[in-house]
Amino acid sequence: MAILGFSLSLSRMKSLQSCIDDLLRLKKTEVVHKMSAKTIREINDKYRYEDKKPGGARDNSLVSCAQCDGYNELQYIYDTKLKLLVSERKITEDKAIAALEKACADLKNPRARTDFYRKLSEILGVVIK
Repeated sequence: MAILGFSLSLSRMKSLQSCIDDLLRLKKTEVVHKMSAKTIREINDKYRYEDKKPGGARDNSLVSCAQCDGYNELQYIYDTKLKLLVSERKITEDKAIAALEKACADLKNPRARTDFYRKLSEILGVVIK
């Protein structure tokens, strides 16, 4: 068979298709691997953050996905927004952690708190304010 001026045998085409299939499988595995945190600490470890203005005017309106100087924003969100939903069995702990991880990955830094809560709500199918 001639494709773009190249002549390929049927066996060579099958071999190429097999390679393409393998690459697609690897790409899917890579995405799953990247989004596989089991703990908030594992999410924190993916990010670096240094608060150059602790207690700054914008701190309350932003969400950091990294831990800084003993303060863990994701732990705070879990404790104040998600833990009750887990205890009421509206979501699982795994889903809560996965939602935090996905929101961190999907939103560009700096992450506005309103956008972060909107993303969590979208992912979990519940309203987070």
